[in-house]
Amino acid sequence: MLYNVVMLTNEIRTMKEGLKKRIDMAITISNNKFDVVQGRFNNIEGRFDNIEGRFDNIEGRFDNIEGRFDNIEGRFDNIEGRFDNIEGRFDIIEGRIKNIEDNIEGRFDNIKGRFVNIERKIELFNNIFDSKFQEEICIKGKIEILNN
Repeated sequence: MLYNVVMLTNEIRTMKEGLKKRIDMAITISNNKFDVVQGRFNNIEGRFDNIEGRFDNIEGRFDNIEGRFDNIEGRFDNIEGRFDNIEGRFDIIEGRIKNIEDNIEGRFDNIKGRFVNIERKIELFNNIFDSKFQEEICIKGKIEILNN
């Protein structure tokens, strides 16, 4: 009977150790499965992060395109400004030409006025000369009349 008890105890101990190993193995398997499930969730989370990153990339590309359009718009504004600058320069040149024309016209008017003054002086001189000449003729005529 003692032998049976020892055998039974050994058998219980063996069963207990086997049960403990099975429980440990079940815990290990469940931990492994939990790790697998956790890994899958992490994988899914990584995929969502990847998708989010792709959307961020697409958003960045749209921002890049928008920046390029802003750059192009800025270039057109620059070109428009250059045309305005050229137009302003033509306005300045046109104003200078108008000033030169006005200057030339003023000088011709001045010269014309001087000729008018010269003509008046010549006319005045002629009048004075004619009146002196006539006076002299009158005086000579009177002298001749008196001498006769």
